[in-house]
Amino acid sequence: MPINFEIAASAYTVNDTNHIVSEWINIIYPRYHATLYCSYRPANKLQNIYQLLDENKSLVYQHSIKAEQITAQNYTDSINNLYATLYQLQGNTATPIQFTITDSSKYLFRGALYFDFPIRNDSIAPVLDYLKSDIIHLIETFKIHNQNNASHRRN
Repeated sequence: MPINFEIAASAYTVNDTNHIVSEWINIIYPRYHATLYCSYRPANKLQNIYQLLDENKSLVYQHSIKAEQITAQNYTDSINNLYATLYQLQGNTATPIQFTITDSSKYLFRGALYFDFPIRNDSIAPVLDYLKSDIIHLIETFKIHNQNNASHRRN
């Protein structure tokens, strides 16, 4: 993947190359028994960036059955031509946080946070706040490069 971003020093990444359509990188938070499943999908002639964004939005809103509320927060990095949306899903959903990052023409990078056990948002609120801040930091440090790694930041 030609991308780079920063994550917490307590997390680590695992590349998953078993997918044909996209490349996957999982960000593991062992202390919290959580994984941020991320995929990088280039747009192509069959599926343009708007179709990829619509597909992602559908994936987020599939959780509206269990979610009490879904909020979307937009981020713009006009210098690097990057646009992101952070989705927070309130209630007892399988994934309380999801996000997308795109350049609006060539690719979509998306992530969905899952825990290794069923969660109750009210009981893990401090953990969600921490993971949300790390995901926001990932979004704010996201860059396109010719390197294939994610760098870590110190807490």
